Amino acid sequence: MPIKIARCGYALCLTGGLLFNPVALANLPPVIDPIADQVVSAGNAVEIVVVPRDPERVVPGLTISNMPNGASFLDNRNGTRTFRWVPTSNDVGSRLVTFEAIDASDSNLRSTVSVTVTVNAVGQPEQPNNNGNQAPIIEPLSDVLVQVGEAVSIRVVPVDPEGVVPALSINTLPTGASFDDNRDGTRQFRWQPNDQQVGDTTLSFAAYDENEPSLRTVETVKITVSGSAPVDPGNPQTPNTPNQDQLMVEGAPFFVDLQDQFITLGDTLSLRVVAKDDDGSVPGLAIDRLPERANFSDNGDGTRTFRWQPYPIDLGDTYVEFTTIDANNPASRTSKTIRLNVVRDPNRVVNFPPVINGIRNPTIRAGDTLTQRVQPVDPDFTVPNLSALNIPQGSQLVDNGDGTRNLNWLTDANDIGDTQASFRAVDAVDSSLSFESTITVSVVDPSTFNRDGERLRDLADRRGFKIGYAAVLQASNLADSQLYRDIAAEEFNIVTPENSHKMSWIQPQRGVFKWDDADDVANYAEQNGMTLHGHPLVWFRQLPPWVQLLDPSIAQQVMREHIRALVQRYRGRVAIWDVVNESFEDDGTYRNSIWHKGMGKGYIRDAFITANQEDPNAILIYNDYDVAWKNPKSDAMYNMVQEEIAAGTPIDGVGFQMHLRDDFSEYESVERNFERFANLGLDIYITEFDVAMFGGKNDELQAEIYRRVLEICLRQPRCKALQSWGYTDRYSWRSNFQPLMLTDKYLPKPAYYEWQRVLRDF
Repeated sequence: MPIKIARCGYALCLTGGLLFNPVALANLPPVIDPIADQVVSAGNAVEIVVVPRDPERVVPGLTISNMPNGASFLDNRNGTRTFRWVPTSNDVGSRLVTFEAIDASDSNLRSTVSVTVTVNAVGQPEQPNNNGNQAPIIEPLSDVLVQVGEAVSIRVVPVDPEGVVPALSINTLPTGASFDDNRDGTRQFRWQPNDQQVGDTTLSFAAYDENEPSLRTVETVKITVSGSAPVDPGNPQTPNTPNQDQLMVEGAPFFVDLQDQFITLGDTLSLRVVAKDDDGSVPGLAIDRLPERANFSDNGDGTRTFRWQPYPIDLGDTYVEFTTIDANNPASRTSKTIRLNVVRDPNRVVNFPPVINGIRNPTIRAGDTLTQRVQPVDPDFTVPNLSALNIPQGSQLVDNGDGTRNLNWLTDANDIGDTQASFRAVDAVDSSLSFESTITVSVVDPSTFNRDGERLRDLADRRGFKIGYAAVLQASNLADSQLYRDIAAEEFNIVTPENSHKMSWIQPQRGVFKWDDADDVANYAEQNGMTLHGHPLVWFRQLPPWVQLLDPSIAQQVMREHIRALVQRYRGRVAIWDVVNESFEDDGTYRNSIWHKGMGKGYIRDAFITANQEDPNAILIYNDYDVAWKNPKSDAMYNMVQEEIAAGTPIDGVGFQMHLRDDFSEYESVERNFERFANLGLDIYITEFDVAMFGGKNDELQAEIYRRVLEICLRQPRCKALQSWGYTDRYSWRSNFQPLMLTDKYLPKPAYYEWQRVLRDF
């Protein structure tokens, strides 16, 4: 039976053939890459590529305020936008332009960067526009071997260190081939060679800077086309041919009158999408890149209607891709991308009402202080006026100075029960436009959170074992932070920061570090006698854009700088480091990360040596997912660590991520796999554990998986720790599937008591 294991990022999960979006309750605000102030002479163009990034790797929205007359802010179709302005002599002077990145999932999460644009009179000096501009590169391409009639498809991905979108060209396009724009900064080469094209064809793709075409990189690919299909030995006069049914390939379905659309801000687009098939069947319809607040509804007659009311953030171009799919042959399909151009009518005043973005109803103990952040948001980018309609007696609504307010409430036993708090956001321009939101605060007797039996950490301490969890980002700022942290301190003797050591968070700009949250977790661990497990030093994901666009030739320097900075700062405080995280693809090949591009597989050894030099006493481990049981990926990891041990690399252990689901059954394979790694002299850590309930709520089945995995770990003398990835469903990255041992109300599930029993009796 195939294993169905979920592998999720922070925005998308693929599991058992299903696609779902988990609720990432630790959602982080996006940021914008730093932008230098600009000086330009009247009549010359100023051009700024605005690059937002989000730790969850979704694409943030981008907007602009104080945009000068005559300027534009165009979508580059790769998540960035370009501000372009040619000022006139009337614009001489300085003005402030502000760019704002808005989280795609929660628009109350946002950040801004302001730029001063100084326009000088003609003849005055202006700052250079180019400061060490580098040539773009193309991600490596492999040669291709095909037979006549086979389809070739090559995606060409250019990257520019400056964050702009490079131009792409091809030297010679073979007859019958195409080189199509994917609308995301990449292009797709497609070709189905015929009998006259047998042999080698060499293609050269060039990526170049449109402003400086001399800055270019060429990537070459050889396509070898072999001859016709082999002859059938039973009938040497006739080549093998498909049967008659295969020859009668239906033509792909097609769209009827699907064109680019122009929308005036304030209007709602209603676009009926019609597709037909020459055989008379009704093709399916799908959409990619559905904009925020849009829907694509079924009309019940084989057509669908795309509806969207754009906001000011959508001014400019947005691209949407529609696909029509053959009813009888799903492989036969046609896709078409259209442009949605949103414009503002200068003679029309459009004002959208504000909203108050999602606040989860909090639960806290009597005696704790509630700190609930309330943030109003206006699509017009003005700051609404926020007030309280009613708040609990004795509470305060404190102005944070950034348009948000905090509801602070020190509770006591008299407050036990449910209390509502209501807020009103009023538009800053038109006071008739408002929005109201009500939350329910549940104040609970502290005894509600009592858990029978001994605490997990006490039971684990007696065995010399580590039982732990991953701490949500900025845990000290949670509305229920006291409850969250107190339970964790009672139950666990080891903690991993879920996000605050990741490069996108802790080093958003080269050499600029945000230590606050990592320091907070380190202090918390020391105050509560917990071992601190750092995660991770080197990973291919959650990298800041400046690293994603890095020249591979300096990857080693950047990697070493990052490792040294973190390990030096937390030397003697972080006991265990995930030095390298997730180096392998599922098939066991090395992942083509920026680190691998720059150093080959040797980056793994380099990273361990660098970390060991900075803290010889830290335990250094390699960490990966879907490697707890025997498979091609775990085989590749085994071979790698065996090779590193032989080379003297200071690797102490292996971390196994086990993000399981409720149909998991590969226990014997896990046990055998752990044994072979232990036999290499390596310690074993289950670093990320949870069990998602995909088949519906079944606490007993979940508890059985919790029990059996812990038993396997305890049977293996070299298994040193088991850490769940969080501990309450309220803040789990897979919260829709209740994967953790405590409910979102902090109540223990059977899984909790199974771990308690196994630690006590096994």
